[in-house]
Amino acid sequence: MPRISIIRTARAKLGYTQKDLGDLMNKSANSVRAWESGIHVPKVTDIIKLQNILDIPLDDLMNEFKEEE
Repeated sequence: MPRISIIRTARAKLGYTQKDLGDLMNKSANSVRAWESGIHVPKVTDIIKLQNILDIPLDDLMNEFKEEE
C-alpha cells in the first residue's frame, strides 16, 4: 500500500492545492507534486519553509525524506 505524504496531508488539511503551496514556496505545483510522490527531495531550505507554512514538526518532515534502510 503506498504511503500518504505528510506534506499532502498537511496541505489538504489547510485547504491548499499543490499550486497554492507552490506559490507560497516560490516553486511550481510540479515541484510540490514531486515531493509528495517521493520523486524528488526538497532542499533543506525548502524543508524549513514547508515546516513553517504547514506547521509540521521538522523531525517529521526530515523523516519523510530519509532514505529507507
